[in-house]
Amino acid sequence: MRATITSRSPRMMTLALVIVATTGMSSCSKSSPTCDALSTLQSSVQALRDVNVADDGVPALQSAMTTVQTNLDALKSAADTQAGAQLTAMVAATTATVAAVQQAVDSPDTTTIAAAGVAVAATVAAADALQAALPDCK
Repeated sequence: MRATITSRSPRMMTLALVIVATTGMSSCSKSSPTCDALSTLQSSVQALRDVNVADDGVPALQSAMTTVQTNLDALKSAADTQAGAQLTAMVAATTATVAAVQQAVDSPDTTTIAAAGVAVAATVAAADALQAALPDCK
């Protein structure tokens, strides 16, 4: 039996995702393949933050995560060996978030949606750390 979302779950979804809005990433000011890829990733992370699961549904979150993952792959190619540990952490956070969001798509209930929100927050934090590790892009 598939779990259904209750009338209180939009609040839970919003609450689970509200932490995402508390961290910020600044833009790259220098032009290089790494900085350009980081800037594109930052934009997709911002779009991920802006997803309103209550209004747009979990598939919108899934779509935003796919974009983040694609842009992260581009940054991995451009960054070469720069920010190795932070890049690895971002990849791990993104992978975990993709799995959590898929779980929320497959079985949408307050638990899986809240877990997706926590995973999204971890991805945003990893993106912030990644940007901090690339000081030439500030």
